[in-house]
Amino acid sequence: MRLSLIEKSPPAAAGGVFSLLFCSTSLFLHIINLPVIIISAATAVLLLISGFKKSRNRKGAYSLLSILISAGFGFCALFTAVASGILIDRSSYTGIPPHKVHAAQVYLNSEPRTISMGRWVAEGFLMLTEDDNVISRAKGRITIFGKGEYSGLASGRIVKLYGSIRIDPEGEGRSPYIFSCNTYDTGEWKSKYHQKRFQINSELMLRLSSLSPDTSSFLSALLMGRKTDFGSPLMYLFRKSGCIHILALSGFHVGLIAFALKKILKPFIGFIASSLLSAAGALVFLFLTGMRPSLFRAVLMYLLWTY
Repeated sequence: MRLSLIEKSPPAAAGGVFSLLFCSTSLFLHIINLPVIIISAATAVLLLISGFKKSRNRKGAYSLLSILISAGFGFCALFTAVASGILIDRSSYTGIPPHKVHAAQVYLNSEPRTISMGRWVAEGFLMLTEDDNVISRAKGRITIFGKGEYSGLASGRIVKLYGSIRIDPEGEGRSPYIFSCNTYDTGEWKSKYHQKRFQINSELMLRLSSLSPDTSSFLSALLMGRKTDFGSPLMYLFRKSGCIHILALSGFHVGLIAFALKKILKPFIGFIASSLLSAAGALVFLFLTGMRPSLFRAVLMYLLWTY
C-alpha cells in the first residue's frame, strides 16, 4: 500500500531539519559549490519521482523504503535551497571598491516596509554599481535603508539608488551589502505580473486611504501587510499590547480569509463550490501580497486540505 503525501511529510521534514543542521556546521561549508548543488538538486528530483511510484506493501519493506526516500528528498531539497543561498552570498561583488560607490542599480525582491516615521527598508539584488567615472557589473544580495516616500517601490521593480554602500559587519565572512539610500529613480518591471500586482495594490491602497486613519491602517496591514500609519492610535495599541505580530502576513491571514469566504458562501452555493471559491480566494490573496515563503506554504497546505 502506497503512503499518502501526509504520511510522507514527517520523514521529509526530518530530512530537511537534518540538512539545516548540516549546512550550519562550518566544517562542511567548504564543500558547497555549484557541482554539489546540481547533484543534490538532481538527486532530490530522482527521489521525488521514486516516491510517486506505486508499490504494494506485502512485507513492510516498501513502506520502510518509502519513508527513507521521503527523508532523503527532504534533505536534498532543503540542502539545495540553503546551499544556493550560501553560494550566492559567497559570489557577491560590487565591481568597484564599496567606499567609492555612490549609485547602484538594484532589482527589488521584497516590498519596502516602514521601520520608523519617514524611514523604510527593502531587500534586493545588485545589478550595477558606479562611481564618478566607472560603471561596473555587480552581484549579490543587498539590504536597502532609505528615507522619505517609497510608494513607487515594490517587489519586481528595478531601481537606481543614490547613496553609499558598505559590507554588512554581521555577514560572518560572506559578502551581503547594506545600501544607505538618499534618493532613487524608478525603472522598468521584471515582468507584467509584478507590474499588474503593483497597479492593483496601489488602487487598493488609494481606496483604503479614503477611510479613517485607524481603519485604513488596520485593513492595509491585515490584507497587504503594510503598516502605513505608525501614528494611528489603533496601531499604537497593537504595539503596546505586544500583538503587532498578528498584523504580519502569515498563514493566519490565509486561513482567516479562506475560512471566512467558505463560511459566508456555503449557505448559498453549497459545500463543494464554497470550498473551491475559498481556495481561489487564497490564491488571489497570494497574488496580491507576493510569493512570501510563509504565505506560499500556507496556501499550498490549504489547497491540499481542500483537495
